Amino acid sequence: MNIKNFNFSSNNKFLISSFFLGILIIFFVIRLSNVDIGEFWKQITRSDFKILGLALIVYYLGFLPRGFRFLLMTDLHSNNKNLFNNFLKSSVFLLIGWFINSLTLLRAGDLYRIWLFTKEFKLKFINLFAFLLSERLQDLIIITSILLCIFLFAFSETQFPFWIVLTCLAISLILIFLLIVGVATSRLIKYFPLSKNLDSSSFRENFYKPLRSKNLIFQLICGILAWTTEIFRLALVLMALNIELSFSLIILVTILGTILTIVPLPGGLGIVEGGLIGVLIIIGFDSTTALTITIVDRSITWFSILFTGSIAFIFWNITKKTKMNNFFPYSKDNQEFKKIE
Repeated sequence: MNIKNFNFSSNNKFLISSFFLGILIIFFVIRLSNVDIGEFWKQITRSDFKILGLALIVYYLGFLPRGFRFLLMTDLHSNNKNLFNNFLKSSVFLLIGWFINSLTLLRAGDLYRIWLFTKEFKLKFINLFAFLLSERLQDLIIITSILLCIFLFAFSETQFPFWIVLTCLAISLILIFLLIVGVATSRLIKYFPLSKNLDSSSFRENFYKPLRSKNLIFQLICGILAWTTEIFRLALVLMALNIELSFSLIILVTILGTILTIVPLPGGLGIVEGGLIGVLIIIGFDSTTALTITIVDRSITWFSILFTGSIAFIFWNITKKTKMNNFFPYSKDNQEFKKIE
């Protein structure tokens, strides 16, 4: 799909249809799994809500290292005078981006997030897009490393679903390959409404810049901390539900849930739930328990984002008087975007 011809205002029906599709997938998965709704509600009501609250806090703490990592990538951390303010802005922009991802197609929230950076810090959109892709590459490298560790350390577990690990590894490696090839050939920017005279070598240079930076180790530490919060969030959800699961399987389920969000539906709605329920059944849970784990965890990672993200989005747009219409995918002739390319 050419993003120059993509207009969200004229594709509302498609967006609404995607929501219904996601809900329909969840409905069919529940029906096919023979879920006991009565037992499902009992498991929900018996859960420890204090621990669930802690899981929610841990999840949102993950925005902090992610926000700081992007500052390190863009060198905005070098301004010590405004470091704390920039750090908070970066984290809030991430939250707003995830909120929009939860409501729109094709992960438009990622682009909106870097558009906010262009407005706030007067940086070029194309450079920030390169940093965003570099951020994705780091995440994929971390995911691949974690999966390799799981494969090695869980080798003695006879019941461990190694084929799922290998599938996730294959997907991660394919995505790394496609990302590097897309950057090397500049294919990833030809669909954007950018100037024809754009220097693609500058785009590639900014993609590799964070990887050559002296603070690369700190970027990776931030990335690992962010993934640690994701893993411990799921561990706390299981603890709250009084459900036991090996640490290696907790990591695997966490990573699988993230990979499934790649599907270009709003927040991966339907695909993530169906995939997680299926995997949890495969590793030994009954369908009712699998549904309980999935719904409780997704209430933190998707539903809560709709609430907190909407507050951040509304507050930022009111204080900065930033109109969503000025975001370039919403208008292919956007004059505002032409100023920042």
